Amino acid sequence: MPSEQSINLTTDQIISLLNVIIPFASALILFYLASNKDRWISKTAVYRERLEHYYIPFYQMYCRGFLFEYPICEMPFESRNLFLDLFSKNLQYMDRKTQSLYPKYYRILLDLMESESSGSSDLEYCKTAFADIFCEISKSTLAEYKHLLRKL
Repeated sequence: MPSEQSINLTTDQIISLLNVIIPFASALILFYLASNKDRWISKTAVYRERLEHYYIPFYQMYCRGFLFEYPICEMPFESRNLFLDLFSKNLQYMDRKTQSLYPKYYRILLDLMESESSGSSDLEYCKTAFADIFCEISKSTLAEYKHLLRKL
């Protein structure tokens, strides 16, 4: 049977060990929580930046132009150019799907402008192709806009 002195000694050793372990464990837990908070704050800042530079301006222009009712191909060059500027200047804020649609959008816009200036017979085809690609970009952008808003 162990003596009282050996039990006290063991208890003292346990207390000494806990005096080391508890602060160390607390420090690890605090480090983990702080790094997760920093990561969340960083992601939130990126989401806000994407919203402010691309998604909110796109949504505002989309609503102001009544593009949900009128096709963009029927709008004047200046209106189409506003979207081109927004897309071109903010490619880095777009999601991957929308970025992948941009080259096709740009090529079709150039074809449309050329058809309009030359009075080409394929003008109607170009208008339809432009409306289709703009619709794809709009759907992709609005889906990502909705997704980003949920994350905030």
